Amino acid sequence: MFHTLIARIMRRSEVWLPVVDDEGNVIDKVPLCVSQDQPGRYQHAVVRVLVWYQGKLYLKPRSGKTLFEQGMVDIPLEKVLRFGENIEEALASLCGDVSSSAEPRFLLKYKHENKEGHWLILLYVLPLTDNDELNRLGHDGKCWPIQQVKANSGKGFFSRILEGEIQLFSDLLFSESGH
Repeated sequence: MFHTLIARIMRRSEVWLPVVDDEGNVIDKVPLCVSQDQPGRYQHAVVRVLVWYQGKLYLKPRSGKTLFEQGMVDIPLEKVLRFGENIEEALASLCGDVSSSAEPRFLLKYKHENKEGHWLILLYVLPLTDNDELNRLGHDGKCWPIQQVKANSGKGFFSRILEGEIQLFSDLLFSESGH
């Protein structure tokens, strides 16, 4: 009986992740610890938000709380979806403290695989126009012209996930703005 009680308490505090198919449909759920013990067995959804300010991309080192590539330069807003959380909730938690006026726009969905797992990436862009909003992201990052990002690509400076996105999002952002 005591072991059953402990097991129930442990399940309540466990973080559950949705397992998604290639379209983003939830097909199962799994505890985070199980997914980490079996990297690549399950595909999880990750919401990533590019911050675009005055024609530049805001980048900063990845937090030590991220699941992989801590310290590598990357976009500042990312969240692995938890079971029961929808994309709108994830976007609100990521962007809500940054801007009350700018709305994130969907850019693309793609698959990313690394040694930590399989990920369905949902990439958004948050166009900021106010320097105060940009400052809410912290002072450990900077705005990069896309040409500078491309020039530093492949030099081990950026996260692998960002490296794979550079051409994709630069083509999309510049085709939308008419450049």
